[in-house]
Amino acid sequence: MGKPILGIYTRVSSKQQEDDGTSIDYQIKIGKKMSKRLGMKFELYNDGGISSWSDNINIRPELVRLLKDIQSTRVKNIWGWNMDRVGRNSESWWTILKVLTGWKVNLYIGESNKPYDFNSPQDRLIVGILSLLTTYDNELRRMRMMFGKMESLKRGQTFIGGTIPFGYTIDEKKNLIKHPKESEMVKKMFEMYGDGNNTTDIQMMLDGSEFKPRRSKSGWSLGSVQKILGNEIYIGKQQWEWSEKTPDKKKVLIEKIDIKTPRIVSNDLFSKTSTLRKRRSGHNQYDTDYHSLLKGFLFCSHCGYQMNHRMKTSEVNDYYYCVYMERVWLKRDKSDFKPYERTGDSCDMKKSLIMEQTDELVWNKFLQIFSESKWVKEEFKKRGLSPKGKLDDEIKQKVKTNINKVSLLKRKETNLNDQIVKVELRRMNGEITKPIYEGLLNNLDETMKSVLTEMNNLQDENDNLKRSSSWIDWVSQMNKEIERMKDWSFEDKREKIEQFIKRIDVSYNEVTQQHDLNFIFSVPLVGDKLVYKDIKNKSKGYKIQKGEHNIVITHKNTKKMNSEKVSLMNVISKLREDDMSYGDISDHLNKNGLKTIRGGKWSRQSVRRFFDYGSKDLTLVEIENDKIQKKK
Repeated sequence: MGKPILGIYTRVSSKQQEDDGTSIDYQIKIGKKMSKRLGMKFELYNDGGISSWSDNINIRPELVRLLKDIQSTRVKNIWGWNMDRVGRNSESWWTILKVLTGWKVNLYIGESNKPYDFNSPQDRLIVGILSLLTTYDNELRRMRMMFGKMESLKRGQTFIGGTIPFGYTIDEKKNLIKHPKESEMVKKMFEMYGDGNNTTDIQMMLDGSEFKPRRSKSGWSLGSVQKILGNEIYIGKQQWEWSEKTPDKKKVLIEKIDIKTPRIVSNDLFSKTSTLRKRRSGHNQYDTDYHSLLKGFLFCSHCGYQMNHRMKTSEVNDYYYCVYMERVWLKRDKSDFKPYERTGDSCDMKKSLIMEQTDELVWNKFLQIFSESKWVKEEFKKRGLSPKGKLDDEIKQKVKTNINKVSLLKRKETNLNDQIVKVELRRMNGEITKPIYEGLLNNLDETMKSVLTEMNNLQDENDNLKRSSSWIDWVSQMNKEIERMKDWSFEDKREKIEQFIKRIDVSYNEVTQQHDLNFIFSVPLVGDKLVYKDIKNKSKGYKIQKGEHNIVITHKNTKKMNSEKVSLMNVISKLREDDMSYGDISDHLNKNGLKTIRGGKWSRQSVRRFFDYGSKDLTLVEIENDKIQKKK
């Protein structure tokens, strides 16, 4: 057997530690020196600048890799510069300590040749005490730091630490001051947005400038631009909060300090920008305060992405839309980007679905298929003729049987894991040859795959049975509920759709300007049939012939116009009837103080474009007596 491995674990948690003699390079140097002194080969596990304060060790990938190698018995010796390089927070440290103790690892700290032996109760006690002292020392240091920062801010310091905001720099007293060039660029960003430019225009302007974002190396992102436009620090407002967590994980506010910073933009400009951002912003799937009936069910057939919803207060209609352009935006070459113009790199879903119309279409189609299903009617009939609860009892018994099978398989999984460990140990001790070792391991792996597959199948079956049970509970009331279902609440409708529809694939036909919606049901309800064993003698019984799981329906959006557009169309149409040219109409509108939809002035081109585009939206309406009414 070769030399044992010394796992060298390195980490720093601040820039200061890079400069005070405990940098990564220094730790690696001492670790290698120790491996040579101990006569071991080394393997490096470097977590760089990741803090050990978090309870969750999963954010420290190299530590996770080290613990995995320890549990596989590949590494029996580890080295760290000091205790808090390995673990600082008490909860995460006890997780690490459990692995070190359980696998009886030798832990070397600093430049000491003597390891902490986790076979020794005395050494385990010492390590436990040292880790607690380290935790206490670090917690005390953090509290002193927080008190120091609080006192500095109360004395008038304006820099709260972290990344210096774009537009500012700091002086020798650690106060924020305006950066002579960046502050002018910040002001320009707000002015551009106030003049009608969008965040993409501002992003492209920044990418073409000498200014670089604070953190990103790949240029400015839309998120960075939006964050700057919404940050109150640029009107002199900043707030510092000190919060701590109680043992039950509740957040408690200790101190809150309002900090006055140098103003870069005026209150009026910031307020104008905020108003425009609210007006232009939509709400998508990430907004937890907004819900739609079909969010999570609709998928774009062209690109495969799940469609999202968008709600805008400035528009009459809410929409379901394809997210392809959003998802690929960061990867695209934006050097030739033109706002509102499609490129070759786009999805074929050229039009979104109007939400209200799509919701109504889907729900009505669902009710139709559901009420016509022979299987649904048969289940209702069984429920009425069979002894009460018979179907429920059968389902419960099957679920219980499957649970017992899963328990047995879990025990088998545990036994297989034990056997794999024993095979590994036998190989390490030289008790078996490599071919025998590989053969045993392959057999165990195949058996393990079979066990896990069977467990997953049983769990899936139980999930389906439970859904079936809830379905049967509901369809027992189907006949008397079917009419009332048309007026059900949003929550009730969504709950029923979740039970029966897996997804709806949406495709768009640019020629017909129609959407195809492919319903995919979890139960084969579509077009199922009742087939008699003997059509001439129906008393011999019948069976239900399964239907299909999917059906495709076609839908075309019917646009509505908001009241402001209706009013403008009404005025422009009457002026056109008086034989006024587009130029004369623009003069008339501007003279009478009528603005465009975006609040600007009219021109001959904008009048013609608005009238031509609006006429297409009026395919189902007509102008009569100063009102736009729907055609019958």
